Amino acid sequence: HLPEAVHLAAVGLGSVIFSYLLWAFGFLRMGTTGLVAQAKGREDVHDQVVTVIRSSGLALFFGLLLFVFHEALLAVSLKAMAPPENVAAITSEYFRIRIWAAPFTLLGYAITGVLFGLARVRTILWLQLLLNITNGVLNVTFVVGLGMGVPGVALGTVIAQVLTAVVSVWLMVRIFGGATLLAAIREGGTWVLSSFRKLVMVNGFIFIRTI
Repeated sequence: HLPEAVHLAAVGLGSVIFSYLLWAFGFLRMGTTGLVAQAKGREDVHDQVVTVIRSSGLALFFGLLLFVFHEALLAVSLKAMAPPENVAAITSEYFRIRIWAAPFTLLGYAITGVLFGLARVRTILWLQLLLNITNGVLNVTFVVGLGMGVPGVALGTVIAQVLTAVVSVWLMVRIFGGATLLAAIREGGTWVLSSFRKLVMVNGFIFIRTI
């Protein structure tokens, strides 16, 4: 629905860049799954809740880091991929909008990991349907309906990721209870660096493997 192939190329290139950048943090899902599953097997609800908070905290931290350094990441990505200038210009526009979704996307990874660990696979399916259907509808609305072009594609993805993250957090509140989650957030032991050792070690190995 856009006048030239350069727009499709830019969106395709932008998607490749984000796939690599974001899935580098796929450990937030995989590592969390293992730790939550172990805690569930021990019937240790407190450890499950603490793992939710720690994984979510790491996800938001890494997401904010990606946002803070997004210009450098964009420059390195374009240098590595070396697209034509007209494609690079539109890809940059797409990238600078979609990067706003990074903290929400990584938070979604962490919460998906929790749901896998709790064996709530059907819930994950519903979240993926929400994400993809919302993204598709918004893309059509913004690009075809409102004529926003490539920025419309990026904006649709951002809104879909934010919505899915909000619903994911709501699910954690439904499963564990808002008071329990808040208590874990306020608990000093949750944020002691040494207490992150197990999570960081597991995630570190997965990170290296993914890269």
